[in-house]
Amino acid sequence: ESAEIILRVLNGEAGPRQDIVALNAGAAIVAGGLAEDFGSGVTLAQASIQNGKALEKLEGLKAASNG
Repeated sequence: ESAEIILRVLNGEAGPRQDIVALNAGAAIVAGGLAEDFGSGVTLAQASIQNGKALEKLEGLKAASNG
C-alpha cells in the first residue's frame, strides 16, 4: 500500500500526502545546499514532482538496486 501511495504522489496526485513529501524533500534540499531557504526547497521539490524528475529518480534507484 505504501508503494502505491508513493507512486501516486510522484505521479502528481495532489493532496496532503504530496504536501508532506514536498515539505520533507524541501528540508532535504536545503540541508543538501541546493536551496538557500525552506520555501525555495519546497518549491524545488514541488517542481520535481510535477515535471516527473522525482519519479524518474525513483525509477533509476529501483533499477540500480535490482542489479
